[in-house]
Amino acid sequence: RPGSFRPQETLPLSKALIETAFVPTNDRQRLALALYREAIGVNSIPYKFLGFFKILNVLDSGGKAQVKRISAVVPLLTDRDAEKRIGKLRAANVDIGKHLYVSGRCAVAHASASGPVVNPDNHEDTGRLALDLPLIRAIAEYLMEKELGIPRPS
Repeated sequence: RPGSFRPQETLPLSKALIETAFVPTNDRQRLALALYREAIGVNSIPYKFLGFFKILNVLDSGGKAQVKRISAVVPLLTDRDAEKRIGKLRAANVDIGKHLYVSGRCAVAHASASGPVVNPDNHEDTGRLALDLPLIRAIAEYLMEKELGIPRPS
């Protein structure tokens, strides 16, 4: 079920996958799983967001392609927390793909005076990213399953 890729936070994904007897068969699967484990384990909201977003890099290297993929995946998500965030962003007429890319990924990865930036000491910035976390995580999980062929632990 899309959006339900939820191993317990204390249970490493690798252990959950061992229990399901899944063995990655290619470099993209191995990289996506490594990035997912990193995102789960990092103790920073901005870097957790970026960690989940990096899973999109396994599939698409450019921003336009990533925005397009996000826009295509969003309607397919069934994760309750992701759906709540999608509803709030749509109610505010936000282009979700562009929002996650520009105000999330780029704002975390690039500290630029001329563009959006996430200041880790600014609670408004980290609060917004915290609200977006269930959405970017659900997108990453969906792509891991549907595009990379990584089965969800049962």
